[in-house]
Amino acid sequence: MGGDEGAFFIDFKDMHAVYCLEKLDVNLVGAWALLQLHDADQTRELVGYLDPIRICKTQQTIDLHDDSTVLKDKSPKEKKEYIEKLRGNKSRDVAAYIGQAILSYQDKRCIMAPYNFT
Repeated sequence: MGGDEGAFFIDFKDMHAVYCLEKLDVNLVGAWALLQLHDADQTRELVGYLDPIRICKTQQTIDLHDDSTVLKDKSPKEKKEYIEKLRGNKSRDVAAYIGQAILSYQDKRCIMAPYNFT
């Protein structure tokens, strides 16, 4: 996006998937939120939008297998502790982003948080 007339491109396969309601990718929702934020700025609407890529499920999920290199030489207790530490870090990162967004959007009438995408 740039200038008064912004443009972005979406692959046809993604548009087709959305049209057929097969899936809704978080990147498409992110593009939509960016356009909505741009429109809100142009019309001086008091609306803020959280970045769905920063709060989506994959930002909060740990997916490690027992044979992964980081877990390979750890005991079951160490594996569990390591995964719990990663979960806590991811949760804190998402919470910190949301907290910072709330502070930066405190002058807005509402804050939109598109969620539940992978």
